[in-house]
Amino acid sequence: MKNQPGQLYKIFFIFLAVFGLFGNPPAFSYETAVLHYPDRDWKAVSYERKDEEQEIIATFVPVYDDPVNWNEMLIFHSYKWAKQANENADSFIETIIGYEREKFGKIETKKLKSEADDAIMQWCAYKSTSKNPAQCALVRVAKGHETIVAINYLTRNINSFESHKKKLWLPVLANATMYYSYWRWNPTMNKALCVEL
Repeated sequence: MKNQPGQLYKIFFIFLAVFGLFGNPPAFSYETAVLHYPDRDWKAVSYERKDEEQEIIATFVPVYDDPVNWNEMLIFHSYKWAKQANENADSFIETIIGYEREKFGKIETKKLKSEADDAIMQWCAYKSTSKNPAQCALVRVAKGHETIVAINYLTRNINSFESHKKKLWLPVLANATMYYSYWRWNPTMNKALCVEL
């Protein structure tokens, strides 16, 4: 007579082994930007895919801020087409700044890091337009595994940008990392600090 409970345990352990390999929750995308916010919590206000998933844009504001009339904003923008076109991060950041020049007319810029795979620039528009209030920003463009990622910190409080906000946010953007995996093996990842791209 066969040992039926023993057979059930074998089936149960085989099931656990298979579930362990294939049952871990995958990330929704291959790349995830991990950024540790300073001084307060932020909330997501939009997440959109454009051009058949060739671009993803995720927007965040501080929890107490209004998504429309915001004072500070974070924008994560990934460009799969730019990576496929073998764009250089240092030249791609100039393309992004060009869009801001079109919106504001005149902006002042300062390059803070200039490498082929990683670039950081600040820009300030000191005069408002009919559609856009005056604002300053830090922009980091980094080459990822599948995309080029732009992380933008924007503030409409231009008076505190040089004295306080730049000092606070420059290390945050510089230390943001791209996590490359369909599987979340890293137990320290916190969903509040991650943006799936």
